Amino acid sequence: MQAMSHRHRKTLLLLSGSDLRNWKLSCLEPGMCQVTARRLIRPFRIKGPAAIAVVLLVRGRGSLVLQPTSVWSRLIAHAQGNAEDTIACSDRNFKKSTTNLRPGPIQGAANRRKSRKRNSGTGNRANIAFTLIELLVVIAIIGILAALLFPVLGSAKNRAQATVCLSNLQQLSLGWQLFTDDHDGHYPPNGSTKDNRLASVGDTADNPSWVAGVLHTNAFPDNTNTTLLVGSAYTSFGSIGGYIKNPAVYHCPADRSFDRGCGLPRVRSDSMNCWIGTGRTNTAADYWAMPFQKFIAPADFHVASPSDIFVFLDENAASINDGWFMISMAGYNSDRSIDESQINLIDVPAAYHNNCGAFSYADGHAKLHRWLGGAVLNDSDIIWLMTHATVPQVQ
Repeated sequence: MQAMSHRHRKTLLLLSGSDLRNWKLSCLEPGMCQVTARRLIRPFRIKGPAAIAVVLLVRGRGSLVLQPTSVWSRLIAHAQGNAEDTIACSDRNFKKSTTNLRPGPIQGAANRRKSRKRNSGTGNRANIAFTLIELLVVIAIIGILAALLFPVLGSAKNRAQATVCLSNLQQLSLGWQLFTDDHDGHYPPNGSTKDNRLASVGDTADNPSWVAGVLHTNAFPDNTNTTLLVGSAYTSFGSIGGYIKNPAVYHCPADRSFDRGCGLPRVRSDSMNCWIGTGRTNTAADYWAMPFQKFIAPADFHVASPSDIFVFLDENAASINDGWFMISMAGYNSDRSIDESQINLIDVPAAYHNNCGAFSYADGHAKLHRWLGGAVLNDSDIIWLMTHATVPQVQ
């Protein structure tokens, strides 16, 4: 910038607030002085309220008067130095002097020199800080945003887990179909330990099953043994693990159950509808004598639609043991009417996905079903389970 005329003087004003419109500038002696230019240096902070530094280029020797137009505005300091100091001050030095402003009374050039010396190690850093009210406002806004965002993130996580779970069930259904194609149209065996939970299943020719092993709520080796799921040694005993390959497919990501001995997650969350398969341990008269359809091969679906009968489902962590999901048909009459006073729940389906259970069906599709009773199934939920597990045999 070129040197200023001797008829001009530079004056620095510190104003509270951030809006220059809060102030009215006028000359005490009309016609004696005129403000020819004004320039905002930058906002900065002193003790207390925020302030604005304004450079005024004044012509003449009249006295300037600042009058607040708002009751909230006040004058912090009316001038930086006197006219003699500021007339000879170059634009560059004037800028430098304004970076070291301090609150308190103004005492001319000597005070500015002391200020520059005292802050020589700070360079050109501005004295910027938050007030307590501003900090509390920021914290409050962050809290409000978090309150709005966390439920959305939780819901997104639940939907992602449900998507993975349904994908896993579809892969199990695909393995189930491939096994059927390779075994002359017969579904994989669906073996059970019956009432003996310590018995093994799926590891011998006498008790074959689509999956080997029995889970327990306490410490038990089968809880964390992935070899029982996809190991080649169990293929000859009806396992579909040779088609699945990945043991993670057997587990729902929303299932948080773990082995109480080693603390590791249990490896399986899924079971198969007890009315599907040829489990040899399930050939007792009390089961096969019931007048309900058993689905041994695809041809058995002539009495029901494959899209209505589920094959795999997530089972409740407290209920799951072998891969055979027992569903009582008590109260399900031959004319397909329901006697609600007789219905009974034996094995319990899971409700991992916002009170929904995950199912895959005989036609290969998978979807969620919302339980009306939530995690504790009510009579309507049990009736839905019965009517989508099998149908009464045709007389």
